[in-house]
Amino acid sequence: MILTYVISITYNIPRYFEHEVIAVDDGDVQIDILDKTEMAHHVVYRYLYNGLLYALVLFLVPLLMLIYLNFRLVWALQKGKKQWETLQFRQKKEQNLTIIPLCIVLVFFICGTPALIVNVIDSMNPYAVENPSYVIFMVIANLLVVLNSACNFIIYCLLGKKFRSQLVAMCRCRCTPYRAVMLAPTQVSEVD
Repeated sequence: MILTYVISITYNIPRYFEHEVIAVDDGDVQIDILDKTEMAHHVVYRYLYNGLLYALVLFLVPLLMLIYLNFRLVWALQKGKKQWETLQFRQKKEQNLTIIPLCIVLVFFICGTPALIVNVIDSMNPYAVENPSYVIFMVIANLLVVLNSACNFIIYCLLGKKFRSQLVAMCRCRCTPYRAVMLAPTQVSEVD
């Protein structure tokens, strides 16, 4: 987990140097404008960081990991299909839960692809942001990235009966067990 933090921080350090605040005098009023730095406009930085690294670190590697792990899951289930007839009803229901990770991969792909396209366009043309259509597409892509994070919870709620029951049990009023203990009759033992 520490490795994940280190990689995340290291990957995002350059983002802090992509923009600068420029003070512009407009007669009586001074206006601060957020503008891209020379580093953000540099062709190598745009292609390597915004294009290639984004595609690898935030899209392709996670997508390939999700596909690989789901493939292994489905393969293991197919391998165990011979034992399917001997399984109990509960075990058969658990085997049907493979739809959940497959849905998560599909949602990740659908929600992540527009953001990848935005970053590739931005790496090739940093002035694309001046096009209103591109800005709308960028906003939608960012919204989809946020929705991707929220969708996993929704998928589990919709498709996972066991997840729903555990969630309901966890969200019940915490005072219920204590009230039951307080109302339970006490045992008194007699001392000779």
